[in-house]
Order: sequence, then C-alpha cells, then structure tokens
Amino acid sequence: MTTRDPRHRGRRYDGALGRRELTRWIIRGIRVLAVPTAALSLLLAVDIALPGTAETGITYRRALAPNWLAPDGVEISVGWPDRPNCLDERPDTGRRLLFTTRPGCAGSVAVSLDFGRRVTGNDTLRVVRTPMFGRVRAVQRPADGRRDRRPLWGLGAYVVVGLVPLLSFGRGFGVLGGPREAPRYHFAYLLPALAAEALYAWLLAQAVGGSALP
Repeated sequence: MTTRDPRHRGRRYDGALGRRELTRWIIRGIRVLAVPTAALSLLLAVDIALPGTAETGITYRRALAPNWLAPDGVEISVGWPDRPNCLDERPDTGRRLLFTTRPGCAGSVAVSLDFGRRVTGNDTLRVVRTPMFGRVRAVQRPADGRRDRRPLWGLGAYVVVGLVPLLSFGRGFGVLGGPREAPRYHFAYLLPALAAEALYAWLLAQAVGGSALP
C-alpha cells in the first residue's frame, strides 16, 4: 500500500484528507435532511396545539422507567378496553375480562414519579394523544381529576431537538480548528444533528406505520 497522496504527488498521505472528505460528505447529508427534519419538528409543534384524541385505559402494572432521558419517570402498563376484540364476557359468570395479551390491547405510558405514585392496579386513566403523530400528550386520572403534563414537556423537547440540524448551515459547523483550506473536523460535533435526524426518522416511521399507539 502506498503512503503517497494520489491527489498531490510528493505529498505523503496520512489519512487526514480522507477523513476530511468523509466528514464533508456527512455534513452534506445532514444539510440535505435538515430542512425536512425541521419541517417535521414544526409539524409536531402544530400537532401538539391541535385538539387531541382521548382514550380510556385500565392500569395493571407499573415500574420505574428505564429511559435515561427520563430517569425519574414511571412506566405504567395499560390495557385498552374500548379497542376491538379486547373484552370478552365469560358465559358462566357474565364477567367481562380485558385480555392484555392480545395484539393492540395493551401498551404503556410514561408519567412523572409524583403522578405514578398515586396510580394503583385496575385504576382508570384518560390518555390524550396528538391527532397526527399519535404521541401521548397528557395523562389524567378521573378518580381525583389529577392531570400529568410530563409527556407534553417531552414533546416540547422533541420540537427543539428537531431544529438542531439547522445548525449545519453555519460555516464553522463541525470545524475544530486548522487553516481555512484544510480545516480540522471533529465528529463529536456532528452527533447531535445525526441523532436528531435519526429520532425524527423513527417518529415518522412510527406515525406512518401506525405503531406510535401503544
């Protein structure tokens, strides 16, 4: 393998040129996806402001949320009695049973720790979702009227994150230093924009596939 730079005869190739070219192509890709990502972010903001759709759920399990983004949250497992084929009536007793093991009949919602402490087994929750993306916007406990708006704060954070890739249009985006003709890039500066675009690709896939509803 030659150590000569094929673009400049007599100059030794140390890999820096290849890394710079790779980083520049990554930045171009980020810029291509930045505008659609920001548009989806604004669409999510509009979705949050629109009237949501409400659904009643019956709780049957709760646990501390393992999400590192929300370490103080509680994950509550919920069964959906109003969905088709989720309730069956036993002919011998006449009791109606909710089958949480059937597809689409159960899911989970993340709430704050303070709200989660007050939720017990077989408790009724009213879950409000955004109409387009189907994300949980608020959770209410009809028994005492308490309302948890923690999911709304999470959606607001999603909106802000969706605007991060727009920073890639700055002239110094990703540049750590070096001369203008041969700037030094640092890949760590690109990670937030890449993560934001990956997040919105995931949200879009869930919305299109209808899997956002737990």
